[in-house]
Amino acid sequence: RMKRQYFRVDIKKMENNLAVAMVTDVTQEKNFEKEKKISTFRLRRAEKLASFGSWEIDLNTNRMYITEGACWILGVENNEWLYDDIKKIPLPDHRESLDAELQALIKGIKPYNIRFRIKRADDGEIRIIHSIAEFRKDKNMVFGVIHDITEVVSFEKALSETNNDLSLAQKIAKIGNWIYDSATNSLKVSGQVSRILGGISVPDDPRLFDFKKLTGAAQLEDLSNACFHAINDGTAFERQIQIILKDDTEKWIE
Repeated sequence: RMKRQYFRVDIKKMENNLAVAMVTDVTQEKNFEKEKKISTFRLRRAEKLASFGSWEIDLNTNRMYITEGACWILGVENNEWLYDDIKKIPLPDHRESLDAELQALIKGIKPYNIRFRIKRADDGEIRIIHSIAEFRKDKNMVFGVIHDITEVVSFEKALSETNNDLSLAQKIAKIGNWIYDSATNSLKVSGQVSRILGGISVPDDPRLFDFKKLTGAAQLEDLSNACFHAINDGTAFERQIQIILKDDTEKWIE
């Protein structure tokens, strides 16, 4: 396959209708420009798909530069801003905490890592933003990224509400759930399981939980065998087991 080459020609007019031409191979320069354009396009596409953007503040000039991804998140068109002007986009309730976070970063007190809400400049939509940044003392500049996490926070809230509803339903129905991961030998139980077992704390490591203290050896062996077959060949099981709590109360669990 033939490679394309690029040349730059500089012509200087001389006396007697003569000219001198200097030819320079600029193939490497052109290829670099082409790769830069491709990389820039890929970055723009990635920023839009992932809802993130980059920003930097020059503390010497108090000017802020933001990438196209950040423009899209904030609902603005310009890439360059006076920092005091772009500070109007976050909701007023967050302004004090944002300023304090930035000053703490510059003074080396703690990293810049904050969530806040903005009102997009173009459509007025309220969005939730997560931003992290670092301070370059040698340049007296702050470099950071922003990420629109509105949908993530909405999902987290919905999941939390679902878990709360599930916990309440389990409490009412006196049902608990447990998950054993044979690959990591870890055990996770819902809060209702602990209540059913008389308030006993169930550790994540099942080897530290002595179920034998609550039931007889025969029932424990039967349950262990059932779990073994469930893990190895997927056989479902259902068992009714009698347990004795710390106050000698007898209880049947399924």
